[in-house]
Amino acid sequence: MIGTFETEYELGLHELREKHPHVFAWEARPGSGERTPDGRQSGEVTISECLDASFRFNLDRQIVGEVRGAEAMAMLKAMQSSEGSISTTHSTNAAGGIEKLVTCVMENGAHATHDYAVRAVSAGINLVVHATKNVSAMLMAARR
Repeated sequence: MIGTFETEYELGLHELREKHPHVFAWEARPGSGERTPDGRQSGEVTISECLDASFRFNLDRQIVGEVRGAEAMAMLKAMQSSEGSISTTHSTNAAGGIEKLVTCVMENGAHATHDYAVRAVSAGINLVVHATKNVSAMLMAARR
């Protein structure tokens, strides 16, 4: 069983029932602007909350979609909690991707210090694949 966790549905694995019949898709949602007594926006659901709710499903894989901010902690938690995980982020090179994840972890508050973020990312990430697109080749092909 696979769980996907995204801020906006982009992966679409839950729509490919013939290839992946047991996919559970969670989508975070922003709040309405009104504030609850704890200061959060009313109706807000975070990736982290979705991930926590998924633990009762005993998933084999937990996939956090694109990591752009505080959801990096959920990504690391998913990597620690299942047999396999994968996520994406955007950067100019592989080292920049790691640096970005460290920064994203630090967006979780004062408790997420730089040292903690470095340790968490280095413990959670086993492999980085960096893909680039050759823009000049794309432009040349478009001119033909």
